[in-house]
Amino acid sequence: SATAASATTFTNGGFETGNFSGWTQGAGFRGNTANSALTTAMLLPGGSLYDASLLGHSAVVNASYVDPNLGASLGGAVYSLNFSARVEDTTNGGYASVISQTVANYTDANIFFAWKAVLENGGHTAEQSAEMLIELTDNTTNQVIVRRQFNAGASGVGVDTRFTNNGSGFFYTPQWQIEQLSLTSTQIGDTFTLSVLGADCEP
Repeated sequence: SATAASATTFTNGGFETGNFSGWTQGAGFRGNTANSALTTAMLLPGGSLYDASLLGHSAVVNASYVDPNLGASLGGAVYSLNFSARVEDTTNGGYASVISQTVANYTDANIFFAWKAVLENGGHTAEQSAEMLIELTDNTTNQVIVRRQFNAGASGVGVDTRFTNNGSGFFYTPQWQIEQLSLTSTQIGDTFTLSVLGADCEP
């Protein structure tokens, strides 16, 4: 999963410093945790699954990055400018990674980000399969205002029409998926958290 947030009050929203400045990273082994129980908080610092030694599973990548499983089929690795974030790696199974950022007193009229996903179907159930979860939460009102959750369960019902099945066990979005939320007058000035979770299959 790659994501970018574009607003003046998000720090390093486009990852143009080439690193995760402004973002909180998390990672851990998810092998004993079903998807319905897996949360971003569990993987962030202080969470029950957090393991700092696994933070290297995520990376900020540039336009030359090519997914080793899908190659050119996935299309460009960067939505705009020079960088994007890859959340979780492409080879090691049983792990999950998160990036998250909270912005207080957000004064822009819009929140915008774009994502792609690659989910390997390892023949697991929806509860045990690879998963992507994106949540945008209005902390002030305690409401999740954007939630995108997909899994690569064996039946294929965990994805929607935005995903392509390559016939070799991978569901993926060849096009960048653009999310743009226009805030209401009552939401402007609230505190927001944007989190992206990428999880491997549960072995």
